[in-house]
Amino acid sequence: MKLLYLCAIFYFVKGQFEPMKIKPEKCYGTDDLMERKCCIFPPFFKREVARACGAIFALVFIDKEYNVTGMRREAIKSCDHWRCILSKYNILDADDLVNNEKYYTHLDRWVTLNQEFSNVMTSAKVHCRQVNRLLLPLNVCEFFDFQSCIRNYINLSCPKIIKNAKCYEWKEFYDECREYFI
Repeated sequence: MKLLYLCAIFYFVKGQFEPMKIKPEKCYGTDDLMERKCCIFPPFFKREVARACGAIFALVFIDKEYNVTGMRREAIKSCDHWRCILSKYNILDADDLVNNEKYYTHLDRWVTLNQEFSNVMTSAKVHCRQVNRLLLPLNVCEFFDFQSCIRNYINLSCPKIIKNAKCYEWKEFYDECREYFI
């Protein structure tokens, strides 16, 4: 009987894992290609709120031809930084946990201002919720990784890129190799 239980557990656990995909050579990319800033991606949280909570911004580029200014926010992972932002947007519940419904409502409001991101945002929310399902509800310290999942998914599936040869190459690379980076 113990052997039967052991076999059942083995097959159950084995069924939980997908075989690892082997990344083809063409999907390794170069640092130059992968580090390009091509997605015209508005921030989820106002810069003023982020600054008030300690964020630091740097100007990365100004593209006058395409009327795009690239800003980089220093990736602050600290719990206090995200507690500050989430509190200002009233996304935390009484137990200091991220209220997913309020966070998703916030993202939905963002989509109303950025309609071209509607489909990819829906897919990003489903994907990231599935990937992080064992962590839900998130505590403040886990939020950065969840938020990064959403941003990464949208960036790799970006519907609004800078229209130049380098960004078309970037988009083609991620369209073909997205599964290895999500």
